[in-house]
Amino acid sequence: MSFIQPVAVKAIALSVDVTHLTDEAAKTLAPDVEYRLREVIQDALKFARHCKRTKLMTQDVNNALRLRNIEPVYGFLGSNDPAKFVRAAGHPDVYFVRDETVPLEQITCAALPQPPTHTTVMPHWLFIDGVQPQTEENAAVERPAAKRQRLAAAAAGAAAAAGGAAGAGAAAQQGAGQGQRGPGAAAGAGAGPGGAGAAGGLEGGGGGGGAAGERVALPVQHVLSDEMNRLLAQMLKARNEGKAAGNRQGRGLSYQHYLESVLEVADEYQEVSDLLLRHATLSATNADLKDHQRRCSELAEKVRTELQIYVKQKTDEILNLNNQVAKLKTEVEGYEAEALVQEAKKDSSLQRPHSRGPRVSTPAAAAMAAPPAAGTVSMLVVSGPDSPELGVLKDLPPSVHILAKGRTPEDFAHLSDEQCAGVTVLLNCGVGKNAGKRDDIRALWPRLPNLVWMHSASAGLEHLLFPELVEGPGVYSHSLAEYCLTAASWFAKDLPRMRRQQ
Repeated sequence: MSFIQPVAVKAIALSVDVTHLTDEAAKTLAPDVEYRLREVIQDALKFARHCKRTKLMTQDVNNALRLRNIEPVYGFLGSNDPAKFVRAAGHPDVYFVRDETVPLEQITCAALPQPPTHTTVMPHWLFIDGVQPQTEENAAVERPAAKRQRLAAAAAGAAAAAGGAAGAGAAAQQGAGQGQRGPGAAAGAGAGPGGAGAAGGLEGGGGGGGAAGERVALPVQHVLSDEMNRLLAQMLKARNEGKAAGNRQGRGLSYQHYLESVLEVADEYQEVSDLLLRHATLSATNADLKDHQRRCSELAEKVRTELQIYVKQKTDEILNLNNQVAKLKTEVEGYEAEALVQEAKKDSSLQRPHSRGPRVSTPAAAAMAAPPAAGTVSMLVVSGPDSPELGVLKDLPPSVHILAKGRTPEDFAHLSDEQCAGVTVLLNCGVGKNAGKRDDIRALWPRLPNLVWMHSASAGLEHLLFPELVEGPGVYSHSLAEYCLTAASWFAKDLPRMRRQQ
């Protein structure tokens, strides 16, 4: 279970001005935040381990953030004061860390840390065959003063002997004096005859000493100079080789130390196995999702095919039903035409004489049943030109006069006011598109002041919805009767509820 709660994720989001973060998004981000945090702490521990420390510092965390190209956390580096938790006002169980404002000048003017120095090895020769070379690493060696004086005296004696006899005598006396003072000098030069002369007598010893100075002093100095130059050349060559070997050795040691540190640290990375397990889990999940997507695609294709077949079948059924409806409409229109024929026959039968006289039920029927001398009926027919009911109106009795036929008020615009005042019957015999509309009949209504009867063959109520027509005393329609019966039934059934609401 993640130790990063969704509430903490939402609080962090609010601190960066993300106000619309849903709970599902916070729950999804919490494990990822924990994973990233563990990665940063793991890298910080590596920095602490490479610095030979067991204590994790804020500098290690900043280095880990810089390693991932992330801006470090300012205000915590170089501060020895621990973070102080402050209790929120009004919430005794809520604590927070107060953010201190760090001036930009303090950050820019802070001293840079010293770069770490690499471990290097610089070899040099301490002694070569028992002789210490003159190098920067070795201390200067002071030679004995007596040896220098002997070398200077030997050189001066040789120069005096080569100059002349007087100089030779003086040099011989000086050499004798030198032989009396230090017979060890000739012996130190390694001359056998000089030693014998010194043992035999004073003059012989002096002569032997002078001869030893001539034979030994210059060759010894020359040999020492050549040997010193040769040793110095060898020393310089050895120094250069030592520096090159030291550099190679330093690089080898650095690489060896790096390999040892890698081997030591690699065993401590427990997150590697977690990452491998997570990769295996994600791979298995990805395979399952691909399989599920493939099955869903196959199922969707199957459902799509079935849907197309179903839509095609239902489309055919709809077409068949439309054909049946059209056929039934045709039959209904035929039945309505036949009904009009029957009504016409009924009206004609009312005009026949009876023993008791004609029976009149309505003003229009009385007008049509009366003889021509008694009066005529002037009728307006509202119908389209293609209505099949118009064929029935050809068999009307002579007392019924059709003044005009039409469907809209424009079709009756040619009638004068006297002709419209003589209209007593309005017949709406059209069906469907040939029927008169409510607005057309309402516009025609004011021009018929003496209208006493209106007959509508329509089964709907669309022509009976304006007050003048509904309040008329001589209106007949099947739809009006149905409407009245339905309204009375509804009010009778709904009367208890209406009384309760009142």
